[in-house]
Amino acid sequence: MPGLHRWCRYLACLILMSLSGTLALAQTAAPHQAGFVAQINLDGAIGPAAAEYVHDASARAVDDGARAIILRLDTPGGLSRSMHDI
Repeated sequence: MPGLHRWCRYLACLILMSLSGTLALAQTAAPHQAGFVAQINLDGAIGPAAAEYVHDASARAVDDGARAIILRLDTPGGLSRSMHDI
């Protein structure tokens, strides 16, 4: 579905734009050190399991002290509810 693919690209751009100010200030370091930038990779179709994966991974990154999260998407789209949840 072309509309969902476009929506996914829009979502990725929106997330990256909202993080760009934080990323400029964040320092790269190893996990469990203050100021590291976490990266979450999501490949394939987006469904409930993918939404849960992103939620769990981002919660873990925040708990570990991440100052920013990069969400790298390589997906053709998926369920609109799951994309909304992400």
